[in-house]
Amino acid sequence: MLSRDGVTVTKSLTAIGQEYPTKEDVEAYIADRDIDYVMASKLGNFDVEKTRIPPQVRTFYTGPYSPTYGSFYDAGNTLTLSREEFTDTRTTYMLVTSIFDAATSEPVWIGRPETFEPSSVAELAAQIANSAMRKISL
Repeated sequence: MLSRDGVTVTKSLTAIGQEYPTKEDVEAYIADRDIDYVMASKLGNFDVEKTRIPPQVRTFYTGPYSPTYGSFYDAGNTLTLSREEFTDTRTTYMLVTSIFDAATSEPVWIGRPETFEPSSVAELAAQIANSAMRKISL
C-alpha cells in the first residue's frame, strides 16, 4: 500500500540485522542513506490485574419432565457441576510508537495504544507500525 504511494518502508531487522537495534545502530544506518522518517516502538508500561473468580456449584435436573414429576413418569436425575475458585490474570501493555524526522531527530507523531496479553511485543510493534503508516500521511 505504501509503495503504491511512493513510500519505501524497511524494517530494522531486515536492514540492520538485529532484532532489537540500539539508537546508535539506527542512527549509523540512516546517516548515509536518504531516509526521511524513522518509526520506533518501545514498551512504555504494563499493568497486571488479578481478579478472584469464586467457586460455583450448579445443579441441573434431567429427565423427560419437571424434577417434581420426573420420578413419577420416568426416573429423573440431577447433575451437579462445580468449578473451583481461580484467579484470572489480565496484563495490559502500553506500547509507545513514535515517528521521528530523520534529519532533526524530532518526533512528528507519537501514539500510545494499549493491547492485552500480546504473544510477542515485537509482533505487536510491527502490527502497530503497519496500522499507523496506513492512517498517517507524512
